Amino acid sequence: MNKHSKLKLPLVLGLLVVVTVCYWFIDMKLNEDTVSLQLDPVSVNELVNQIEGQYEKENQFTKITTHYTYAIISVDHKLIYQSNKANYQGYFESIRNQDTCVDLMVSGKRIGILVIRNESITQMKKSQKKQMESMLCYLLLISMIVAGYAIYLYLRIIRPFLILKSFAKSVAMGVLDQPLPMDRGNLFGAFTESFDIMRDELKIAREKERLANESKKELVASLSHDIKTPIASIHAISELLVMISKEDDTKEKASTILQKTEQIELLINNLFHSTLEELQQLTVEVEELESKELLVLLENADYEKKIDCTKVTIPDCILRGDKLRLQQVIDNLIQNSYKYAGTDITVSARIEEELLLLSIRDYGKSLTKEEGLLVCEKFYRASNASGKSGAGLGLYISSFLMEKMDGSLTITVLEDGFLATICLSLIN
Repeated sequence: MNKHSKLKLPLVLGLLVVVTVCYWFIDMKLNEDTVSLQLDPVSVNELVNQIEGQYEKENQFTKITTHYTYAIISVDHKLIYQSNKANYQGYFESIRNQDTCVDLMVSGKRIGILVIRNESITQMKKSQKKQMESMLCYLLLISMIVAGYAIYLYLRIIRPFLILKSFAKSVAMGVLDQPLPMDRGNLFGAFTESFDIMRDELKIAREKERLANESKKELVASLSHDIKTPIASIHAISELLVMISKEDDTKEKASTILQKTEQIELLINNLFHSTLEELQQLTVEVEELESKELLVLLENADYEKKIDCTKVTIPDCILRGDKLRLQQVIDNLIQNSYKYAGTDITVSARIEEELLLLSIRDYGKSLTKEEGLLVCEKFYRASNASGKSGAGLGLYISSFLMEKMDGSLTITVLEDGFLATICLSLIN
């Protein structure tokens, strides 16, 4: 971890402390404003004296000076006068609002009631509103800090880890031609380099294994051919002996030879096709898939960025398929395009009847129509494969896997390229 990385966590924590102190200061100021407004007995007494004096001067209440908001009502609770913004709603409403009520006395006689409005509740509501706004600003700042740190964690730790995870999955599926991009600036830089070295070693080991298997297959094919020739001769002579023999004992022995010859021929054919057993070990687990997952599979396979995925539109639908095996099929088609065409790749999708058709097209050197009919055959390699590594099994296995998923793989030879169409069954 470099010096700047070590400073980032204390910096974030320090910023959180500063924001917390700011919030505490704002909260303290708001609390000072929300202290209940206490009435001053002296000023209230002065107000009462002014009002009582105005009663003796024909009710000239407009000349009263005070900072209180008040109303003057009669003994039977009728409004006589109210100051600006008093908004008197009635005697009982004033009691509910906890307003201050003082009797007005003139010459020892109760002439009315002074109602002083309780401003503390209104002030408290304003303070609470300010406090809520302050809290929202504080939460917004905290959210921005947390979001920023989360983005940093994603870019520096989580995303590199997900890339490693995807790479390990690709290696497990046998995709060894795709290099792992290295970024020595993140925490996984050393692991990234080690993983890529492992990929290279696995690729070398697989190539050696392929050459060994090729040698074994050639030996099996050669021996099978060499043995079939004399066995065919024995089979023909045995059939002739069965037909021309007149003695039962001779005919019985010739029939035995013929039967054993047919048995040997069957064993030779089984030996020749023994490589089919490895294909049967490829399990396919069909499940429901969303069509949008196909775009992810294309992006995973296209490490050379030959496909403009922003222009690929796949209709929304539910498919039947095995995600792992679909990735294997798409990987093989994209790898073949890299190896034999080396051009940009066009991908399109459409729905026909109960199928989703995913078309993958390149613009390389074309094959003959006869070769196009054979490219999905086992061990078949077309004319454009000269000088390139391969065993002629990729399209054969891909076609086999698609059939296991209740779909198909169709190859079309065009004048200026190669078109592969993956057919997937829809779920209604």
